[in-house]
Amino acid sequence: MHFQTLSPLDMYPKILDFDPAVMASLSMTLARPCIAPLIVSKDAAVIRNYGALVLELASLVPDGVVVFFTSYLYMENVISTWYDQVRVLLFSSI
Repeated sequence: MHFQTLSPLDMYPKILDFDPAVMASLSMTLARPCIAPLIVSKDAAVIRNYGALVLELASLVPDGVVVFFTSYLYMENVISTWYDQVRVLLFSSI
């Protein structure tokens, strides 16, 4: 399993040694209202469920998966939360 953010995007064709068929830069608009506040993505239960989903997908995909995060800080927080949750599960089963 590999964790990464999407920046800088132009480095992936170089690292993975491929020529992209279509490469475009699309601007992001925040004109529409968000259906869920950002705080939802920081909820421990949401992070746990995404962790379970990633583990399940990783067990099904033969060559592994790449997980992308919106930022390095969010990635660090999520991975830290996953480690803490695993640690609690391990010690509670002893």
